[in-house]
Amino acid sequence: MASAGTRFISKNKDPNNEFSIARFASCSRHIHLFRGSEFARQPEGIPITIGQQFTVHSAILDEDRPYYVYLPESYHDDEIVPERYPVLYILDGDIYFQSMSGMVQFMSSGINGNYQIPAFIVVGIPNTNRIRDLTPTELTDLPPGPVPPGLSETGGGDSFFRFLNTELFPRIESDYRTMPYRALAGHSIGGLIGLYALMTQEHMFNAYLIMDPSLWWENKMLVAMAEDHFPTLNESTSSVYISSASLMADENAPSMAVDAERFSTILEEAATRTGLRSYWDYLEREDHGSIPLLSLYNGLSFVFAGYKPSFREVVNDPQGIVSTYEQLSVRLGAEFLPPERVLILSALMALHQMGDPGKAIEILNITTALYPESYNAFNLLGTTYLSLGEKDLAASEFRRSLEQRPNNTEAVTQLAKLAEQ
Repeated sequence: MASAGTRFISKNKDPNNEFSIARFASCSRHIHLFRGSEFARQPEGIPITIGQQFTVHSAILDEDRPYYVYLPESYHDDEIVPERYPVLYILDGDIYFQSMSGMVQFMSSGINGNYQIPAFIVVGIPNTNRIRDLTPTELTDLPPGPVPPGLSETGGGDSFFRFLNTELFPRIESDYRTMPYRALAGHSIGGLIGLYALMTQEHMFNAYLIMDPSLWWENKMLVAMAEDHFPTLNESTSSVYISSASLMADENAPSMAVDAERFSTILEEAATRTGLRSYWDYLEREDHGSIPLLSLYNGLSFVFAGYKPSFREVVNDPQGIVSTYEQLSVRLGAEFLPPERVLILSALMALHQMGDPGKAIEILNITTALYPESYNAFNLLGTTYLSLGEKDLAASEFRRSLEQRPNNTEAVTQLAKLAEQ
């Protein structure tokens, strides 16, 4: 069973297993400078919570496995219709959960009107035995002599997949409102195991964000595996983004970009026949350590190309935006709708900025068809009909709003005014 949630703030653990910037600040020591002056003790702050930590016991791996969960702001927003969310699983979650959750939040939450991607639930999977879990086979391509530290236990990738498929995924999908769309983000050997999943675990993930993958593993076995696998693939709705850095660490180290480019070429050759989408992103100015965050941004932008709605496009062609999302859903293999909030804001733009109540009504009728429980859309329909003097139609829409949200103030007030007339 999963443990109770623990707030996730930063990587510094306290004895209560709680990540807290405020606790760290409260432990600061007095520093004496110049003539014995000291800095004032920093005040206790209010923690800014990014997510929560849980634990699930894995019978498959015979160990307790922590995991981190970030929920989008809209998850608990009672002003919009409760929805189901795609899930992004992040390998090396102890390293990347904090920064990658922030990137997802920026791209999806409507900051500055920005809806580049749908809102995601983000799950970080920290390591207990990284080399064991994130490698597809035992490493035999080693020089003579003692096994280097850290490589004594390898090749546990298939067991790790069983843990995900039968223990972690069911936990997440029972505890949260998820939709049947999963994405994976993996860097280095996390990218290696991600590409292994692409070829061996059908339908495990819909999208793969692979960052400078360690395709050198076991004499480039995954490249050879891809040459056999993809020519026989019949169809796929997977999206695969692969990034490559110019250097491993310094100018004398070999680049892994050559192997990634070859793997990507194999994917491209299969794309026209299968429907699989792929993109290779050579980030010349990045190295192996700096590439992950930019890769996440570029990768999500590639996977969800065409998702970002334009308020003006919605106003100009409301039905066209519905068709756009229908086509996008077919391409991604799961249903994605234009965001409710975007549709309502577009209706307000049509009504107040463009002075076109007819267009506002068209947009709002589309909104209520896609989101039948949207009490805000019914309220705005009522307000729009009032502006046209259509009192009976307005009253009908306010009553429909009350059906979805009893006693909501706007509908109650407007119906009371209409009853007095």
